[in-house]
Amino acid sequence: KTMLYALHKDFGFGRDRCAKALKSMTKIIEHSDTDEVFWEHIDRVVIDKLKLEFDKRDYTDNGKVVNFEGDEEND
Repeated sequence: KTMLYALHKDFGFGRDRCAKALKSMTKIIEHSDTDEVFWEHIDRVVIDKLKLEFDKRDYTDNGKVVNFEGDEEND
């Protein structure tokens, strides 16, 4: 809801575009359960290609997110 609100407020997305964005995001998230390298792919696009900065990269272990870089839970 927060992202849809931002798309509407700051980028002028109307109902139809917000609904399409939500549908696309839902489809991508559903795919994450079956793709063992989902988070690596997301990081390659978002961090490497789009050059958006994030504190960590996410790695997967059988399709589940595991943060290795400085993650105290996994030390």
